[in-house]
Amino acid sequence: MPSTGYWRVQASITYYHTSATGDSFAFALRHSTDSGSSYNHFATIGGRLDGSLPALVKVNWVVAGTFKVANASTSRLIVYGVDIRTDARIMGGTQTGTDSGYCTSMHIEKMANL
Repeated sequence: MPSTGYWRVQASITYYHTSATGDSFAFALRHSTDSGSSYNHFATIGGRLDGSLPALVKVNWVVAGTFKVANASTSRLIVYGVDIRTDARIMGGTQTGTDSGYCTSMHIEKMANL
């Protein structure tokens, strides 16, 4: 992050499958205070597709949260995606997987100074 303070992040994920199948998944916003050595979730969303949707139906999910940046030089932010299927995709054709850093769109704004 460019400066210390409280930052609000909103990320959207457009998620789909290449075949008709059920699935459980989760997406989280994660923040690191040690240059990416470890991360903590500060916002999470998840869902379940029951397999009744046909292939290639796009579903949009939004996750949002606020986190504190005490040291801008060691602060890192990622979108964390956990999926149990190998045929799932994030809009644009990117294959999902554990600890992916993908989202469809993201908005970041500073809410307050420290």
